[in-house]
Amino acid sequence: MKVYYTDAFSGHYPIGTAAVVVAPNAEEAARLLGLHLDSIGLDQSTYPGPQDMKQAKTGKASVIIIRDGSY
Repeated sequence: MKVYYTDAFSGHYPIGTAAVVVAPNAEEAARLLGLHLDSIGLDQSTYPGPQDMKQAKTGKASVIIIRDGSY
């Protein structure tokens, strides 16, 4: 499995969003995220697509800042 992250979706409030998804590929990661967003009441007119899923490099220790609070 691979680790993907994205901030390409709308949340409950007009502030930044971010999600981490574990899936075999970007297509499945985008599909799973879309289903989950629906399940929590975040109807997305356009789901994040595979092109929006960024793969985390897991072969070495690293840090990924998804949201740092800067607007």
